[in-house]
Amino acid sequence: MTEETEQDSANEALEEVSDNSLFEKIVIATICSLLVIAVVSLLYFAKALLLPIFMAIFLALVLQPMVRRLDILRLGRPVSAGIVMFLVGAVLTVGAYQLTAPALDWINRIPDIADKLEREFWQVRQSLEAAEEASAQIEEITQGGSGDNEERVVVAEESLTKRLFSHAPVVAGQIGIAIGLLFFLLAFGQATSNKVISAFETRGARRRLREVIREIERRSAIYLRTMTMINLGVGIATTFALWLLNAPNAPLWGVMAACLNFMPYLGPTLMMLIIGIISIITFDQPLEMVAPVLAFGVITTIEGQFITPSIMGKQMTLNPIAVFLAIVIWFWIWGVAGAIIAVPLLASIKIVADELPALRALSAFLDRPEQPRKAIQAAKTG
Repeated sequence: MTEETEQDSANEALEEVSDNSLFEKIVIATICSLLVIAVVSLLYFAKALLLPIFMAIFLALVLQPMVRRLDILRLGRPVSAGIVMFLVGAVLTVGAYQLTAPALDWINRIPDIADKLEREFWQVRQSLEAAEEASAQIEEITQGGSGDNEERVVVAEESLTKRLFSHAPVVAGQIGIAIGLLFFLLAFGQATSNKVISAFETRGARRRLREVIREIERRSAIYLRTMTMINLGVGIATTFALWLLNAPNAPLWGVMAACLNFMPYLGPTLMMLIIGIISIITFDQPLEMVAPVLAFGVITTIEGQFITPSIMGKQMTLNPIAVFLAIVIWFWIWGVAGAIIAVPLLASIKIVADELPALRALSAFLDRPEQPRKAIQAAKTG
C-alpha cells in the first residue's frame, strides 16, 4: 500500500513538473514573440534614425583597413580617419555632381516616358480606351445624362523633382548622422572595443571575446569589401556595354546597376526592366532595343553564375530562401535602402552565428544548402 502511494505521489510530481515546464515554454515563446514584434516596430518607426546608423557601421567595416594602413604613418587615428573620409567623400561628391543633372532630367521625363510607352503599346491602349468608353456610356445611362453638366476640377500636381527636394532636409540630416558616426567609429571604434574587452575580469573571457570580435570584424569586412568590388565591376561593365550600344547616360545606369546589385535576384531584374524601358524610348529598331537588355543579362549571368560563386564560395554563401525573405522584410521596413542593406546585414548575422555555439541552428539555416549530388558524394566519402 505504501509503495503504491509513493508511486502515485511520484507520478503526480512528474505531471506537475511537466505542466510547469510546458507553461514555462509557452511563456518564453510569448515573450520572444512580443520581443520580435517590438524590435520590428522599432525598426519601422525609427528608420529615419536607425538607417544612417546601420549605413555608418557597414561603411566603417569597409573603410577600416584603409585607416589602419594610414595609421602606420603614425598620424593618429582621428587624422587617418579624416583623410580616408575626405578622399572617399571627394570621389562620391564628384560622381554625384556629374550624375545629378542627367538623373533629374530622367526624373522630369517620367511622364513623357509613360506617354511614349503607351504609344508603343498602341493595341493595349486601344483596348483600354474601348473599355473606358463602354464604362463611360454605361455610367451616363445609369446617371441619366447628368454627367454632362458636372464640373470637373483638375488639381495640378507637383513635379517629381520638387517632391524629391521636399525630402532634402530629412536626407541631409540622415547623411549628417551617418558621416558623424562613421568618423567616430573609424577614429575611436577600436579603442572603445579594447576598453570594453578589458573590463572583463578573467583573462580567458577577455581572450575569447577579443578573438570572436576580431573574427566577426574580419569576415564581415572581407565580405562587404568583396561584394562592393564585385558590384563595382558590374557597374563598370554595364557602363561600358551601354556606351558601346549608344545608350544615353551610360554612367548613370552603371551606378544604378552597381547599387541594385546588392539585392540578389530582385536588383538585376529591376535593372533589366529599367534598361528595357530606356531602350524602348531611345531606339527605333527592334534589335537596338533588345541589345542593351541582352548585354546586361550576359553581364549579370557571368557575375551571378561564375564570378561571385568562385570568389564568395570559399568564404561564405547564403541560403536563397533567407536572402529572399530578408530583402522582402527589409524593403517593407526601410524601403529601397533597406532592401540594399538586407543581404550585407544577413551576412553579418551569419558570421556572428558561426562564431557563437548558441546560434548554431540559425547558422545552419542561413548557410546555403548543398546540391543533391554534392551532398550524396559528401555522404559517401564521409
